[in-house]
Amino acid sequence: MNPKTETKLLRLRDFAFGMGLIALTWYGIGYLIDANAALVERLETTSVVVSEDASRSDFELKGAKASLYNFSYTYTVEGEEYEGSDSISSPLSIRERTLDGKELLTATAYYDPQDPADSYLEKPDTWFVEKIRTGIVVLLSLGSLAALFGNRESEEAERVKAKSAKQREQRATKYARISSSTLPENVNSMKDGNRYQGICGACETQTEVRLTKLKDSWFGICTKCYFSKDW
Repeated sequence: MNPKTETKLLRLRDFAFGMGLIALTWYGIGYLIDANAALVERLETTSVVVSEDASRSDFELKGAKASLYNFSYTYTVEGEEYEGSDSISSPLSIRERTLDGKELLTATAYYDPQDPADSYLEKPDTWFVEKIRTGIVVLLSLGSLAALFGNRESEEAERVKAKSAKQREQRATKYARISSSTLPENVNSMKDGNRYQGICGACETQTEVRLTKLKDSWFGICTKCYFSKDW
């Protein structure tokens, strides 16, 4: 198979694989979003008694200080008592209340009637799941596009480099033919860069030249031509 055709087929394979991952991610996380949305829709509220041994976690978010308040609580659903815990960004929803002559900390919590042990102090939202899905899809899309197009620049650079090297070899062969008549007899014992009086293979003038070798071609070239863009 032609190497160029093989490269294209490999690119298409990687691109197709990436698009498949995008589809799986979109529908897989979409299923989670729908399940979470259904949960949020059926949540019911109840009053909970909050434990006084709450804790606070401080952290930085985008350069600003923020806190999470961690609460444990108990609540009753259809005569059965449950325990729960949750972290919320503000303790304002926790309030004092007198119940049976006792001062208690209470709050309103959300619970799943299909599974009353599943409860939250703040109503869940689906936005973060949607953002995660969007982020993953964007990354996979960029990866797929990179698989399809990403190597074109490097391959083009390699082609230009190979073409330049071939042209340089052709020039070296030409220079060797022109300057061969004035090459020193002991050229095989000389080093690349040694100077002698001879014909420059590039400008064909008799002057001081430097011995230069490229692969199997030995030739003389003057300093001006050696450092020119043509060589």
